[in-house]
Amino acid sequence: VVSTQSTGGKDRQNKSDQDGVSLSVIPLIPSLFIHIGTCAEYMDHFCKNFPLFDFPKHVLSIAHPQEPTEKQFCLVHSILRARSVFVDDYTVIEHCRIDNIKEIAIGKKCILSDIRLNEGSEFKIPDGIFMQTLCVRNVGEHKNENGFVTIVFGPGDDFNLSGDHPKIAGGLLLTDVC
Repeated sequence: VVSTQSTGGKDRQNKSDQDGVSLSVIPLIPSLFIHIGTCAEYMDHFCKNFPLFDFPKHVLSIAHPQEPTEKQFCLVHSILRARSVFVDDYTVIEHCRIDNIKEIAIGKKCILSDIRLNEGSEFKIPDGIFMQTLCVRNVGEHKNENGFVTIVFGPGDDFNLSGDHPKIAGGLLLTDVC
């Protein structure tokens, strides 16, 4: 059994076999190649290419209050709750929970991943920031103790650049952060 469903100019085919198992097929645009090896490509994929396939901007996410916007940003499995929420263009927020905050303002061309923040007056991220929290394990004297580290840099930073004072996030010296 094959049925075709039109969604905004794109056709999705739903197929099912005799056991009733369904398979959804999304036809790709033949000339579109998606590579997400860099931060810029990652933001392009979620903010620009997702709408081409009729995927929603918010995937398993809550943003409250939700303001009508034409901004190109993407929320993936995230919760943003505040009195005021603003997310600018080409920003990807994934697996974040920023809750019980008075004001959330996230600039353009940002990637936020695995950020947890509960309570506070404001959470403001300037343009061009990549911020990710990772779980790390201490293998030294205090073995098997887990902790967390949050890394911050700019999506366009050159990590192959060497020198005495590497700069991140558009000119901030790494020694100023550590």
